[in-house]
Amino acid sequence: MEGTPVNLTCTASAPCPRLPPALTWSPPELGRGASALLGNPDGTRSASSTLSFVASRLHHGRIACSADYPLQLGGGSKRAEEAVTLNVLYSPKGTSATVSPSELVPEGTTVSLNCTSDANPQVAHYSWFRVKDGKVTAVGWERNLTLVMTENHTGLYHCEAQNEHGRQNSTAVQLRVQGVGAAPWIWGPVGGGFLLLSSLLILCICRQRKLPDPVVMKDRGEDDSPVYENISTVTKLGFAENQPRKDLDEAAYSNRETLNPGGTVCMSNPSGTAERDDQLYANCFTPSRP
Repeated sequence: MEGTPVNLTCTASAPCPRLPPALTWSPPELGRGASALLGNPDGTRSASSTLSFVASRLHHGRIACSADYPLQLGGGSKRAEEAVTLNVLYSPKGTSATVSPSELVPEGTTVSLNCTSDANPQVAHYSWFRVKDGKVTAVGWERNLTLVMTENHTGLYHCEAQNEHGRQNSTAVQLRVQGVGAAPWIWGPVGGGFLLLSSLLILCICRQRKLPDPVVMKDRGEDDSPVYENISTVTKLGFAENQPRKDLDEAAYSNRETLNPGGTVCMSNPSGTAERDDQLYANCFTPSRP
């Protein structure tokens, strides 16, 4: 049983006390034992090595002791070996959880969770738990757990391995679901197309915003009612005396009545500075002559 103190002793005869055999233990992780040269009742000598340890899963299995006898002629050595098998009982060790596929997965994807552990005797029970929003929920009781992913499966998962000598939890693995509805490879182009369409629509609306066609009161009819006609560009407008024309594309217009040739009175609208491609409007009328 793990935790139990154990002493292993290896002895080999030493026919030549001046060249005793060298004793070693394997696997090498066990370390070196305490060596001694002992006398036997019949007058012979023996080499001895004692290995002391506290039993753990590292000691479970085959342990060997080797005796290397040095040769006087030609050098080198000759080896003899004896082995024993230790059956160390221990609780689950090295428990781990893995998930496949391990990346972000779309809803509806089948995901496999696998739990592994080293124990003697072997693991008798496996359990799976999900931690979400601080709440721990049992979700399965087998070594390999299969899930068809939904958004409810998002969270941290760990497994527990148990035998008659104890239990151990694995570290947690993350399960992430991409979301409900269309997959991201669909939403990306659709979202980008929607933004582009919205931008073009706003641009078209801004370009189409124009003031109504200007109306000019051209003259008065026989029944003294005004007669109107539409004009698209005003070409004759008076300039204010204190607002000179700036350049070909930018002019300052007066907001006062101006008498043009022929007695026609015009008023600009809007007044102020005109930008390139702006439309200017004027209301003109011809005063009645007595």
